[in-house]
Amino acid sequence: MATSTISTRLIISGTAVTSDSIAVDYSITNNVSAPAVETGGFDIAASGTVTVYSTPAATPTRSFLYVKNTGAVGQNFITIVLTGITCAEGAATTKTIARLNLGEFMYIPVAPEVVVTAASSAAGTARIEYGYFSAA
Repeated sequence: MATSTISTRLIISGTAVTSDSIAVDYSITNNVSAPAVETGGFDIAASGTVTVYSTPAATPTRSFLYVKNTGAVGQNFITIVLTGITCAEGAATTKTIARLNLGEFMYIPVAPEVVVTAASSAAGTARIEYGYFSAA
């Protein structure tokens, strides 16, 4: 099985938000392998949901998930929900983990047992692009 890498860089900088200026610059490179889904897209009907990620057939130890709200101007946010998160009490639960406005994105590592869905809050069809990559 061939291994590739995905490089991620986070840069946050600013002033007047806190008493100290903010300057964060992190880079990380992750080794990834099949199964992987190249960046794809989904149209989400008004108030509808789509499954963005569920456990691949060849279960990895974890995957890296990218989701971006690429909808049109005038659309509302996209809600990202994780199902299958195990709480301290031991019961699996469902939690909203992100609210992506137009143009916003997220890139997170996910455990293989979770299911990730995206829901549209817009009156019209919303659009996301996504990709998930299995950790090597």
